[in-house]
Order: sequence, then C-alpha cells, then structure tokens
Amino acid sequence: MVKAKRDRDEKGWKEEGSGGEGDGGRRTRVSRAHLDGLLDKIWEYLDLTRIHTKPKGMNPDYEDPVILSSKKRTVEDFCNQIHKDMSKQFK
Repeated sequence: MVKAKRDRDEKGWKEEGSGGEGDGGRRTRVSRAHLDGLLDKIWEYLDLTRIHTKPKGMNPDYEDPVILSSKKRTVEDFCNQIHKDMSKQFK
C-alpha cells in the first residue's frame, strides 16, 4: 500500500491520492479559496460569532477571538468565556 502524496504548488493547490487500493488512482485538487469558502459556510451554518477583545491602551487581539454560539450571545456569556468570575465583577 502506498501512502497519500500531498504537495502544494505556488498557487496553493494541494494534490491528494495514493494510487493504491480503493481510490482508483484519483487525485483531487483543492484550492485555498475553496477551503476558505467552506469555512465561511460552516461558520454561517453554525451561527457562530467572533468577538475580538481590546485591552485598554493596546491594539485589538485578532489572533485569539472569543467565539460565541447563537444560543449564548449575552454579555454574561461573553464574560464567562473569558473567566467564570468575570461576570460577577462586571458593572
């Protein structure tokens, strides 16, 4: 059995396929744009919300957003995502 080959070219394409049993030697090409579009659809379907925090006097943190589901989008839910005692201290 031959393992799957994975390569990326300069356009961000990825080829997969083992040429071994079960796949008939097929190769699939998936572009980065298609994967990003799929990811956007998943977020839309799950109805998730990203909230980027910004500490006082600093730039917003775009690397680690707080993610809230459609059923839990209150300020209290947001505070609980950060720390369980934060909502008690929130004014």
